[in-house]
Amino acid sequence: MNYRDLGIEPKQIVLLILDPQVDFHEACKDKEMIKKKTQQKDGSLSVPGSYEDAQRTTEFILNNRDDIGEIFITLDSHHKKHIAHKAFWSNIRHDTDNKGKMPSDYDVITYESLKASHEGDNTAVSNRDGKRWFPRDASLENYVLEYTYQLEKVVRSDGDKFQLTIWPDHCLIGSEGHAIQEDIQKAIREWDINHLGKVVKYIYKGMNCLTEMYSAIRAEVPVSNDETTLENKELLMQFKECKKLIVCGQALSHVVKLTVMDILDHWEKNNKKAEDMIILKDCSSSVYGFKDKGDSFLQMCERRGVTVMTSKMLISK
Repeated sequence: MNYRDLGIEPKQIVLLILDPQVDFHEACKDKEMIKKKTQQKDGSLSVPGSYEDAQRTTEFILNNRDDIGEIFITLDSHHKKHIAHKAFWSNIRHDTDNKGKMPSDYDVITYESLKASHEGDNTAVSNRDGKRWFPRDASLENYVLEYTYQLEKVVRSDGDKFQLTIWPDHCLIGSEGHAIQEDIQKAIREWDINHLGKVVKYIYKGMNCLTEMYSAIRAEVPVSNDETTLENKELLMQFKECKKLIVCGQALSHVVKLTVMDILDHWEKNNKKAEDMIILKDCSSSVYGFKDKGDSFLQMCERRGVTVMTSKMLISK
């Protein structure tokens, strides 16, 4: 599909790459290629299939460099003591000395479990089932109760619901894992050099420690006094101006899914055709254990008229 034949100028085609960062990528497994790579180990929250996704994304950018008018890249950006990281929590109430145990990766902390902890006594409960946890900062006890309550009330248009998941520390600001995967980074530098007067546009998300932010458009539970967690109207406005919006990145089951759903709601309100939003299904994969969510998301997109295709099908020379 060559959009020039449809009368669409390259400047009207936007590529949105979601969280193409080291921590979400597997390292190269090819013994011959590995000598040429700087990423020698999997990222802390690596997505199965992400290395191959990155190669296809890189190839797509390089092969269609002149056809892509703008590139937007989101960067998941966290502090160590983020609410979805272990260091935020302890199994000891008022743990000012940091002597308590932390949750395990992938533990789920529910509103009901926090309520039970909040209403109990001050004794430590040593378990790993996520039922008794306290914020290390005692002043946040009421906040985490309200946060998890509000989070679990959120229901997306596909019926998906949320709970607070403790993820492995990832995309810590300034760390190697926060950087863009090396092959994709080289490709966007090539695009940058060959588009005078333009630069890749970066969107940072997730810096507020008190809320999770999968979608690049808004946090699942916005923090009222932090505009970075509220709906990103400026970004939506920039997408409104394009003719085709191409989306890829990590992970399909979470960030890609929720970002696309948020954009699509506005896309259709602005009388834009759903088919003009395009998901490169071979440049995104799902978090381990969440493949069904990614697959059902793509099916939902197809039902709503969104174009779902491979990177090789999109723009041909």
